[in-house]
Amino acid sequence: ITMQPTSTWVTGDQIVLTVTDAAGTHPVNFTSAPVVTPASVPGTTPPTLTSAIAGNVLTITFTNGATANSAEPILVSSINYSTSAADGSGPVTVTPTYVGTGTAGGTISSASASNANIVGTPAIGLTAGSTPSVGAGLSNQSAGTVSFGFAGQNTGWFVGDQLTVRVAPNTGANCSGTLASPIQIGFASAPTVSATTVSGQTAPTFSAVGLTQSTACAGTSFYDQAIITLTNAGTIAGTAGLGSSQPVTITFSGIAYNVTAAVPVGNVSVTGLYNTVAAVGPSTTGAPSGPSNADVGKLSVTANNPAVGLTAGTINQPISNVVITEAQPGAVPTGLVCVILSGGTYNTTTAPTVTASGGGAVVGTPTVNGTNTTLQFNVSTASSSAAATYTVGNLNVNPPAGAGPVTAVVSDGGSGVNCGTTIASGLTLYNTFAVNRIFGQTADGTAAAELNAAFPSGCPASKNVVLATDQNFPDALSASYLASKLGTGVLLTPTNALASETVTALRLGGINHVYIVGGPLAVAQNVVAALAQEPVYTCGGVTPVTNPSTGAAVLTTVTQVFGQTQYDTAQTVAQYFGSTVGPGSFPGAYPTSVTGTSAYNTTAGLSGTLAPATGGATAILATGQTFPDAMAASGMSYAEQWPILLTQQASLAPQASAAITNLGIKQVVVMGGPIAISDTVVTQLSGMGVSVLRIAGTDYTNTAQLLAQFELSSNVLNWAAGHSYDILVARGDFFADALAGSALSGLTQSPIVLTFNPGTLGGGIPALFTTEHALAPPNEVSNITVLGGPIAVTPATVSQLLASIPG
Repeated sequence: ITMQPTSTWVTGDQIVLTVTDAAGTHPVNFTSAPVVTPASVPGTTPPTLTSAIAGNVLTITFTNGATANSAEPILVSSINYSTSAADGSGPVTVTPTYVGTGTAGGTISSASASNANIVGTPAIGLTAGSTPSVGAGLSNQSAGTVSFGFAGQNTGWFVGDQLTVRVAPNTGANCSGTLASPIQIGFASAPTVSATTVSGQTAPTFSAVGLTQSTACAGTSFYDQAIITLTNAGTIAGTAGLGSSQPVTITFSGIAYNVTAAVPVGNVSVTGLYNTVAAVGPSTTGAPSGPSNADVGKLSVTANNPAVGLTAGTINQPISNVVITEAQPGAVPTGLVCVILSGGTYNTTTAPTVTASGGGAVVGTPTVNGTNTTLQFNVSTASSSAAATYTVGNLNVNPPAGAGPVTAVVSDGGSGVNCGTTIASGLTLYNTFAVNRIFGQTADGTAAAELNAAFPSGCPASKNVVLATDQNFPDALSASYLASKLGTGVLLTPTNALASETVTALRLGGINHVYIVGGPLAVAQNVVAALAQEPVYTCGGVTPVTNPSTGAAVLTTVTQVFGQTQYDTAQTVAQYFGSTVGPGSFPGAYPTSVTGTSAYNTTAGLSGTLAPATGGATAILATGQTFPDAMAASGMSYAEQWPILLTQQASLAPQASAAITNLGIKQVVVMGGPIAISDTVVTQLSGMGVSVLRIAGTDYTNTAQLLAQFELSSNVLNWAAGHSYDILVARGDFFADALAGSALSGLTQSPIVLTFNPGTLGGGIPALFTTEHALAPPNEVSNITVLGGPIAVTPATVSQLLASIPG
């Protein structure tokens, strides 16, 4: 507000600012009192002022009188408005009025000004890109896109606004029906989201898609809402209305649904919400809140039951039947029915079969086309008196070389070479798994191969490596933490001789510094001396490194990190780098009751403590008497930089207690049940003010798989962030292969799971597959890497493993 030269003001005069919406019909209220500051102009006595607000009115009162020798500004700042739903969109109107006897009123412009713009809620339109058929009782079925269109001049969106796509059956709500057979349809996985805009329009940005439940279903888990949160603000440019080309469109694509068998026939109900307001959309026949992006058809198509996992690239492997079940007679018309593979081929060494049962349906003999990718049969008579079931069986396939699900498109009603109308797409027929092995001729050779796999360039950038004995486990249990801190992996050697495979790995990896975990009883002094005489090579092992001043060969530096016992060594390693222990925060993993089983403890031992308010520096505690529990946790130790401390069973080892205190550990993950680590130890830890979570199964294979769930879970370590994961498989009855594989596990965030022994799979790995597959959306294994050769994990055990994987 500027008063012009020679203008005067008198004590008690007032400047009144009135704020309304653009139309001037609704007040825009002050949220708090602004700051009113007169300028100090040379040669002029500045005005002294008080101010007060009342709704949409700011009153500024003069408490002195004077004359302006030059222009006298008054700044009104720190202005905050609150708007009401009745306010119209457009520029806020600020109108000044001078009340009093001074002449300043005549020098202040009476024209209104605007210092804010009210952005209205846009009109939101909802459209579906297509309405393909999905079958009742099927999972991961492709649906059409769903798009939100934004329109309306001087409207827009704000940070924190949300868009929701909510789905439900055609009739009734999700979770209706009996508990044994609830009616529900939900997202199989998170859709992808994109935005398109007209030229010159601000593009919205948004968070990753979150899947949530609008209704909690007892006894089951599903997600019927896909939600994004807008992370920027924007105003709609242009005046285009709904029904024309919207200035802003946000599209959810890649939508796939899981549909229970009880979902009724008809268009899926799709509701779009902008915050809590339903978007409007064109009507779609049969859709209760259209438009619909999927239609539950009059039949269902199932396959992969029981689920089949096949070895990639191995020919002539059997798969489960493909079954087409009608919900009403004649749902499958006369004509060709085709089952078209998305990968691999049919193997026709054994001829496929097809049968029709019920309703008088008649089918012909199935045939396979010349490229062996399409199986087809003819329905010569459609069902009429009752619904029919068509079963395609005796199927053998040649899987593709890559890992992943092989799907099919099923169609009916075709003629000639035309396969007709699609009735199912994305139907999983079987899964293929790439099974890799990393191994050498000895345990030392396997460790060298694992180091190379962890660092594909062949050389750790740090030029360090950790070395442990291959003949006993205690010292090696803590090596993973040391390797992680050093940015390298673990090699092995016999106690009394330096392994040739290890020497080769040092040379090829360009290693110049070897850290030995363990004292002279683990790695003898003659081995230490031999290492110290090894020349250093550049990465690749061809060129020796020389001293630039003398030209002499540079020799390997050797450092030993150890204590008198395995407990001392674990403490020494944990404290070697000071209090730079990795943090952890996973309150959702803690038990709701410390007694009884929990999500990660199926033993009778205490499950830990209740969830802490915050996380903090974290350590792993395992028994120092055996190796499987610490071995399974070695990859987590590497990835999260959580040291592995060791204890006796009955009471907390003083070395572990000291390390927890010295490092400021706030929470401890206890590996193994009460046979490995007693409840007394858990109680002692709790008494130290440390939060405790026990991860323990009925045997070491199940402890390893529960740890894998902990690592993969989205509310813990979230190693399966993309809803698929790789696993490393090692024998559980010997330590070398898994411990040396900790760097590969940690760097790739691939859990280490254990077989019972070389020839016995054990219960842990199948339990992991079953649990992860049951999640909604499911986490699915994609690649399997076996650590060790066929003597460590036999081919028969790998076959058992593949057979245990759900489709």
